[in-house]
Parts: sequence; structure tokens; C-alpha cells
Amino acid sequence: MSVLCVVLLAHAIVNGQSVTITPRKETYKRTAADVPDFKRHFEVRYPVFSGNLTRAALANLKTNTDYWQVFEISLEENLKDDDWLTSLDYQVIYNKNNILDIRLAMEGVGAYPDTSYLYMVFDLRTGKEVAVEDLFAQLPRLRNMIRAKMKSQENALGREVKKELALHRSFESGAEYYPPPEKLELKSLEGFSVSDRGVTFLYDYGFPHVSQALQPPGKFFFSWAQLKPLIRRDGLLARFIG
Repeated sequence: MSVLCVVLLAHAIVNGQSVTITPRKETYKRTAADVPDFKRHFEVRYPVFSGNLTRAALANLKTNTDYWQVFEISLEENLKDDDWLTSLDYQVIYNKNNILDIRLAMEGVGAYPDTSYLYMVFDLRTGKEVAVEDLFAQLPRLRNMIRAKMKSQENALGREVKKELALHRSFESGAEYYPPPEKLELKSLEGFSVSDRGVTFLYDYGFPHVSQALQPPGKFFFSWAQLKPLIRRDGLLARFIG
């Protein structure tokens, strides 16, 4: 290996890598005779991964962002008479420092339009998804920090939104689906998102379509300075507090 290659490799390891993501758009046609004309086609924009990563990492990224697997739906059924789906798409949120933060979206129309999101963070050295416990220590302390921010945000809500939220939590077992801040657990979060400024933890209040306009944002941001005592020194985020 030449001196130049060694220097470039060392630079990539120290500064972290990104991955090249090229969109590939496919338009599919449903074949069942009873599918309405406006649902006859649906679109999928696939992320295609390439770049200076290992073959294993690239293969893992492809597998772990496979819409049909992660959303647990079937392409074959959607090519026939399952006509809810209108599109599958992705958005890259962060792509450097060995971190890929990507949001997958599934959109469809039944009685009304609806969209489901998956927030995923990957270690580009392996192509594997990382979880909160892979990045943070003192998880009860982290949970309590998120609870406090959730409570503060809810206290600042307008009267109409508070009324709607109270209605949701008044249903039988409602606290299981819409927990008050003191009962929120890390497993209830939809995911988290990384930026150069810090980490945003994401929670979906799950309001029904008719009242989604009143749904609290469910985004709880913490700076790297705030998170520093909790970040695992052997984890992917250690570089931000080093």
C-alpha cells in the first residue's frame, strides 16, 4: 500500500465517513381489475448505497432500509389488489462522521391519507442500526431528562391542545399509548435524530387524523454539552464530546 493510500485511510478513520446515496425511482402498476384508476399506480424511491465503505456495510445498509421488510408489507400484494399504498420514500437527515441518520416514509390512502415514518440511525462502519442503549449510558437519567422536557412542553401547550391530550389519556389504558411525562419510557420513543448540534428524541402522540393538527410536536432536543455525561465513550457519538 502506498504512503498516500495510508494517509487517506487514516484521515477517513479519524474524521469519519459518509456514504453516497443515489435515488432510484420505480413506478409500479397494480394488475387487479377492481382497483380504482387513481390507485392503479404507486411510486417507490429507493436509496442506492455506494462509496468507500466495506461490502458488508453496504449490504447491511441495503437490507436494513428495505421498505418491504422494515414496514412489513408485500410488494407482490401491492402489485395485485392491496391498494392502500401510494408511495415509499426516504430523507437523509445526517450523513457524516460514520453516522447515517435516515427517515423512511410510507404514505397511503384509505378513508383518509396517512403517513408512517421510521427514524433510523446507522453506524457506517458496519451498516448496522444503532439503538439508544448503544450510544448512551445512565439510561434512567436520560429517560428522566426527556420526561422533564416533555412535561415542560406540555405545560406550555394551549388550552385546546391540553384538552385533546387529556381526552386521549382518559381512554381505557390510554396512558399505555399516550403516556404522561412521568410514565414515558425510552421504548415508547419513535426514535432519535443526530445533528452537529446534538440529538433530538422523537415521540409520536398518535392523535387520530381528525385532530392531528393539534398534536404536540413530540421533539425533545439536547445539545452535546447537555448529553456529555451520558454518552458512551466506546460508542458512535463519543467523537462529539472528545
